[in-house]
Amino acid sequence: MVRRFATVVQIMADRPDALSPKGMGSILGEVGLSEQRLAMLLSARGATFAALARRTAKRVVTAGSPLPYRDFGRLLLLDSRPDHEREAEATRIRVARDFQRSSAH
Repeated sequence: MVRRFATVVQIMADRPDALSPKGMGSILGEVGLSEQRLAMLLSARGATFAALARRTAKRVVTAGSPLPYRDFGRLLLLDSRPDHEREAEATRIRVARDFQRSSAH
């Protein structure tokens, strides 16, 4: 759990002046993340997910967009925890839905 928190803090520290409660799916759509990369991110678990989350956050920061810390944090903290799988899956579905909506515009 400490590593999960450390990863969340590391992502937030990349751009602390631009943290945004805006949804991850919307922001990833705005920065032009491909559907394939989003699918890889949302289907990954464990160390692979943490690495992809850090890489995706770097891309958001490089694009100059606000960082969706709530969704990143929620997914990282709930990752691979069977007692919270339903909540994590609901977050993944919301991210994918918001991504599709932002890509349609």
